[in-house]
Amino acid sequence: MRRLLCVSFPLLCGCATLPLPADPARLPRVELALPSAGTLRIYHTADISADLARRLLGHVAAVSTRVQDRLGASPPRTEIVLYRPAGPTASVSEGQVRETRADLVQEASGWRIRFSYPWSDDPRDPGQLLGTTAHEIAEATILLNVTVIDPYLRWVHDGVAEFAEHEALRELMPEVARENLRRTINFVRERREDGVTFVDLSRWRQLASYLVRSHRFLGPNESNLSLVQLGRSVRRVRNARVSIQDPLLLAGLAEIEDILVHARRQSRRPWSPGEARPDDPVHQDYLFYNAAFALWLELERASPGVAQRTLEAFAARRAKDDHVLSAAEAQRIVAEAAGRERLDLRVPIDRVESVLEAELARLP
Repeated sequence: MRRLLCVSFPLLCGCATLPLPADPARLPRVELALPSAGTLRIYHTADISADLARRLLGHVAAVSTRVQDRLGASPPRTEIVLYRPAGPTASVSEGQVRETRADLVQEASGWRIRFSYPWSDDPRDPGQLLGTTAHEIAEATILLNVTVIDPYLRWVHDGVAEFAEHEALRELMPEVARENLRRTINFVRERREDGVTFVDLSRWRQLASYLVRSHRFLGPNESNLSLVQLGRSVRRVRNARVSIQDPLLLAGLAEIEDILVHARRQSRRPWSPGEARPDDPVHQDYLFYNAAFALWLELERASPGVAQRTLEAFAARRAKDDHVLSAAEAQRIVAEAAGRERLDLRVPIDRVESVLEAELARLP
């Protein structure tokens, strides 16, 4: 399922505007304190009962606990804003995917993630809400363990988030997990029948048009480096390397320059016949979500705990310095966590289909 993650303190951004009903601080709320994840909160508009919000809060707590167990790391504080949308789009139609805006913000008390969810009393709403919650918590947990992340590492944070969503639903709402798999398999099969033969996950770029957190290496009052004007960004980095003396910042700038050069190379690569494109005008990048999910699902079923070992490696590298995580480094880390010599990100679409079908058959 497709998500959008925004951050006010820059991490990852690129959001379609979804309406927040009001300043959440002015809304009624229910909350629950968790030992390691802080206080969970559900804000709700007046047309949603506190009893419903409290029932959902218990499910959200279960999801948060399962994601934390799966990743082996504490998630940020989680806040959800429930509201009832107006008009004919209030209910969830069959096969519809809701895009979710999530804000990841650093506050005095620590990091918190907040997203809004349009509630309609549709029978599918609880499953979608819990899936969304698992995805957002997992993705935020990964991104908080990296300082600067290569924009072409979306297969990591969104792929793990898709896997975490599936695992939470598999345990808490297995019928929803089965239906999600059936719908995804049908979508993948249709793309294969349309002539798509493979997905190259190394070409899946983040939504933000800038290199998140890169301003930290450039000096005071500097902005993040553009991913649109890559030549200009490379020049800014090279100019900064001339004037900055701090060895840690210089090392980070060297790694950032490598990332920008890699991004320029990726943006100029021609497209091959049968290759999925993330800018598909009809299907957008849904197939990339599906392929990333299948990749992590296959890795985890073959060697349980790959995502946790990967995140531990990310956190260890970040603890040593303000680490800049490149695509090549992350690919090596994931391969090592999975016990493989190398990891191929060029995924045949029939492989995606077969992995998802195997998982569906595995479910009770």
